[in-house]
Amino acid sequence: MELIPLGSGTFGDLLRKFRHNKDDPWIVQRHPVKEAQENLSETAAHVLSSMMSILLARQDSQRMAKYINAITYTDARVKSGATLYTKADKNGDVAGTLPANAENFSIQYGTPGLNDDDTYWHSMYFEVGPPMVLIIGYIVSDVLRPPSG
Repeated sequence: MELIPLGSGTFGDLLRKFRHNKDDPWIVQRHPVKEAQENLSETAAHVLSSMMSILLARQDSQRMAKYINAITYTDARVKSGATLYTKADKNGDVAGTLPANAENFSIQYGTPGLNDDDTYWHSMYFEVGPPMVLIIGYIVSDVLRPPSG
């Protein structure tokens, strides 16, 4: 947002004329009752100071926020022939079954089951092939194997 003074150049005038982008037309907001006040400069200075404090606090809170921008997967080991489900439910639709030779696949996050107390991992299995194999779904934690060390 770009601000410029209007007329006398007081802080009050500074806050009444603005535009969001350089290509946008100027927006002028006038308040006859406020303009008639005798202590306009002091009031305008307080308003400007308050506005700057608000903007700085907002900037600090945005800086403190943490966002996960990319989907990250972690490699895991699984028992051969494990089944991936479309939802976190053993009784739901099957997304696919891992090939018998598949031992490694990728997990993203764990979630409790929809209809049981098991933990399901959102996971992905990819094999270049031929033929190419891509299975995405939820796998129950019972079929995970400890990492080889």
